[in-house]
Amino acid sequence: MKWKVHRGVAELGTALLVTAASSLVQAQGPMHASVAVSPLFGNQMVLQRNAVDPVWGTAAPGEPVTVSIAGQRVKNVANAQGDWMVKLAPMKATFKPLTLKIR
Repeated sequence: MKWKVHRGVAELGTALLVTAASSLVQAQGPMHASVAVSPLFGNQMVLQRNAVDPVWGTAAPGEPVTVSIAGQRVKNVANAQGDWMVKLAPMKATFKPLTLKIR
C-alpha cells in the first residue's frame, strides 16, 4: 500500500500534523494479499512530528512486513495471531511530500 503524505502547517500544541495528499489509496508493486494496515491509516491520515509513530495491521502469521517513509525502512513479522506493528522514528516537520509504503 502506498500513500502520498506531506507535513502540513497545522499544529495542535507541539504536534505538527502529516496529512495524506492523494485522494486514492494506491497499491505499490507486488503485495501479499494477507498484509493489511489498520483502517485508521489511509488518505487524510495524520502523524505527529518529533514523536515515535506506530503503524500496525494484520497479516498471515509469520508474514514479513516492511513499512517505509522519509528514508526510514522498518521491518517486522506478524505474530502467531497475525498482528504486526512497527514504530517509526521521530520525524521533523517538512513541507516536502512524503510517501508511506507498506509491503
